[in-house]
Amino acid sequence: MTADEFTRIETELGEDGGLLHIRLAGGKGNILDMAMMGDIERALDRHRDHQALKLILISSSPKYFSFGASIEEHTKDRVGSMLPSFHRFIRAVASYPVPVAALVEGRCLGGAFELVLACRFVFGTTKAIFGCPEIKLGVYAPVLAALGPHRLGAPTAERLLLTGADLTAAEAQQRGWLTELL
Repeated sequence: MTADEFTRIETELGEDGGLLHIRLAGGKGNILDMAMMGDIERALDRHRDHQALKLILISSSPKYFSFGASIEEHTKDRVGSMLPSFHRFIRAVASYPVPVAALVEGRCLGGAFELVLACRFVFGTTKAIFGCPEIKLGVYAPVLAALGPHRLGAPTAERLLLTGADLTAAEAQQRGWLTELL
């Protein structure tokens, strides 16, 4: 794959074809907008039939994973198309035929946290922080509402959903959600 095939991510297929590394490269904040979601879906689709593929790894910059979904795409005139696209994207990650893992460094917020909830494995550095602060703007996190109780436990999911509080990597590991604290 050439670098210019995607505008918001970088991809690298390991030498033996067993690992596809998808790196979020969307600029400041790595905002998870429709373009980035489309790039990730296309990368997944292109590798769906690779027999050697064993794992997809989604990562980002050391400073932050992503500040979440695009606020501009949450406007009244755009949310009607954005939400179904976001849900399709989350289902594509959650149901991918090989495991999808996330490596999180720094802040992972909103829609990006929901993306990570859909991953089978989650690796986080000690600086990883997860949260859905959009509730403070009156916007709920639908994927957190659906997957959070199962992945994080109902009390933790409810606290995050209702308060917009953060979840540290250490707390995520204590709750059994973080696969490995790095």
